[in-house]
Amino acid sequence: MGNSHPSSANKAQVMGFWWETKSILNKTKTQSAVSLSGSAIAQQMKTTIQSLLAAFLTDDGNKVNIKAMTNSSQFTQYKTLIQSLPSIDLSEMDDTTRRAFFINIYNSLVVHIKIITADNIFYTTSIGRMRFFSLFAYQIGAHNFSLNEIENGILRNNQASPVPHSLPPFSNTDTRLQYCVPLDPRIHFALNCGALGCPPIRFYEESKLDQQLTAAAVAFCLQSVKVSLETETVSMSELFSWYQIDFGKNQRELLTCLSNFLRAETKESLLRLLEKESSPNVIFTKYDWTSNSL
Repeated sequence: MGNSHPSSANKAQVMGFWWETKSILNKTKTQSAVSLSGSAIAQQMKTTIQSLLAAFLTDDGNKVNIKAMTNSSQFTQYKTLIQSLPSIDLSEMDDTTRRAFFINIYNSLVVHIKIITADNIFYTTSIGRMRFFSLFAYQIGAHNFSLNEIENGILRNNQASPVPHSLPPFSNTDTRLQYCVPLDPRIHFALNCGALGCPPIRFYEESKLDQQLTAAAVAFCLQSVKVSLETETVSMSELFSWYQIDFGKNQRELLTCLSNFLRAETKESLLRLLEKESSPNVIFTKYDWTSNSL
């Protein structure tokens, strides 16, 4: 295959030349697995995920009660339903529908992985987190998708992850390329990787996706982006360092993009700094990888 990918699509790149075999979490069908059309499964996924979030997510969306969810009837229903994800035809979805679908699948897959890995095991080291994002996957349609492949493959239109020496998730001949959607940088305000530094978990609907992504961007930037006119400094989450290319070719373009999501004095202060010939000093604050589990 192209781009020096291994020959098997079931292999996951953890870092550089380190590849491991994926663990497919919905690989074995159970007798209770539902038999529905792709569109019906997508609708059932919406209802089931919303039920999980309503029952086990804090009101602010920042923490999940993993222990309570593990043996709940809602999670049992969810595990049954994901057995039918291979029946979904992703080609039937338009870009907006596919983007919303994969944002929600990403966030629910994160929770599923945390349950089966005893939550904090993979979050104690940077290597553990790399494996967390690469090794576990759902089969959707005829293909397997890990967190890395959903975020950096589908939602970032097949760009390499920020992990050193990473390749784009899909090779030049990978048939999953057809499902990639044009990059919308606001996805970074919707994807929750299971850490306190992440944006809150929300459910995203295709009919409201544009408004929901903008609201998520405004809320995240309100908490993350701080501007000082006195020191000509802008501080922000380390997330913007990892994914700067998604917001602009350089830091000035990044700041210009972020100004669209700022409000009141913070927005005004940033625009005043951008009017100057010299660029503001940008500080990226350390990401909080503390687990978001209760």
